This record gives sequence, C-alpha cells and structure tokens, in this order.
Amino acid sequence: MSYTSLADFVEELERLGQLRLVEVGVDLAGEVAALSEAVARSAGPALLFRNIRGNAIPLVFVYTCF
Repeated sequence: MSYTSLADFVEELERLGQLRLVEVGVDLAGEVAALSEAVARSAGPALLFRNIRGNAIPLVFVYTCF
C-alpha cells in the first residue's frame, strides 16, 4: 500500500491498532532510545512520541523486519 504522507501512514497504523501514543515528557537520548529498543526487540507497535523534552517536533518510531 502506498501513502501520500507520513500523516496518512500514522493514521493507518492507528486504525490498525499498531500505534501507541507516548504523551508523557521523555528525554530523547535516554527514554526514547530505551523505549524504541524494547519495541524493536518485541517487534511491537509503532510509537508516536508527542512530548520530547527540548524538541518541538514529534517523533514516530516504526520497527519493521523484512
């Protein structure tokens, strides 16, 4: 399937139940890295970090294994 934007892709992940929102404030170097590593190990859902300390832009982490 093709998407016209990252927002479309994120919406599809949410619709499929494959997206978890991380609303609490997290540190990029420590907490985002640790959570992303845990998701990668379990091939878990995508993560959308909305509140990264010191950054105004949200971050999406999607792990795929081909």
